[in-house]
Amino acid sequence: MGIRLDIASAFQGAVISPHYDSLLVKVIAHGKDHPTAASKLNRALAEFRIRGVK
Repeated sequence: MGIRLDIASAFQGAVISPHYDSLLVKVIAHGKDHPTAASKLNRALAEFRIRGVK
């Protein structure tokens, strides 16, 4: 699909310290050219779900 997720310590039930690295997840898109990669990234972000902090 050309989408990669780099996930640090973000998993269900993880305890995040107040001194956490703000980059918990990175979404990366790859395509044959910029418009293709941008389109893939747009779709991936539209389908990406972030649940609130409990």
